[in-house]
Amino acid sequence: MLGCEDVNNLLNQVSHFTTKEAERRDDIVLDYFGKSGVILIVHAVLEG
Repeated sequence: MLGCEDVNNLLNQVSHFTTKEAERRDDIVLDYFGKSGVILIVHAVLEG
């Protein structure tokens, strides 16, 4: 599948990064690019 022998471990890691790390990473991106920069990036991704 994903080369993971322990599916429960993989699920725990996914859960951790989507529930605990995602918000912190969002804050880092917003601090770096600002709201207008993030909007520009989102529009570029959606167009491309």
